[in-house]
Amino acid sequence: MKAHIEARNCFYYSDVMVTCDERDREHDTYKCFPKLIIEGYLEKYSFFWEWQRDLKGSSLLKAAKWQLIEVP
Repeated sequence: MKAHIEARNCFYYSDVMVTCDERDREHDTYKCFPKLIIEGYLEKYSFFWEWQRDLKGSSLLKAAKWQLIEVP
């Protein structure tokens, strides 16, 4: 499942996403109002998370709680 980021007109593909918003029932292929986003990452790709921090500041995803989990 992907999250639509309207402010940037793009989609974000998370590892796990949870939504409880009734408005998210309108779309079968993406969600607009995630409440929890969980990402697994490898330390060698930590440069990628610099971009993720910028994404977290977007108006759509500010309300979502983010959890990063390092994968051994």
